[in-house]
Amino acid sequence: SIMPTQSNITDNYNFLSPTGFKLVINREKFANTEYFCTSAALPNVSLGIAETNFQQYKGYQPGDVTHEELTVRIAVDEDLVVYKEILDWIYRNRDVKAPEVHDGILVIMSSSFDSSKSKQIQFTNLFPTSVASLEFNTQNTDVEYFQADVSFRYDYYKFL
Repeated sequence: SIMPTQSNITDNYNFLSPTGFKLVINREKFANTEYFCTSAALPNVSLGIAETNFQQYKGYQPGDVTHEELTVRIAVDEDLVVYKEILDWIYRNRDVKAPEVHDGILVIMSSSFDSSKSKQIQFTNLFPTSVASLEFNTQNTDVEYFQADVSFRYDYYKFL
């Protein structure tokens, strides 16, 4: 009988925690975004399909890779510093020939929060495309502090 080899099976059986992460863009300019980031979604990546035809036969080949936007959620501080940090970046990019882009790194911690085992995902040429609105409302009975979704475009992402 032939036994399957299991040389490519992981030796780490711990599950990935959804709470151990941080987003680092440029600590000198965007320290507040890093500090107040409360959620981040690793974007969907999809491979398009190119149809190939030969006589009466239809075939398929891999096409272009599409990356969805990186979306993060930030807790908004009382002075709106973190909100303004992103908004100002959007405004700076509005009328310039060479937009301001930065590489961003999503750091994912291990379940034991051991930084030597963290994974880093680099987003190349990152820039914000939108920041969500903040709705003020005197009719709210419970205080729910503001969170704002921020969307970023980038060229691609890779594991470091």
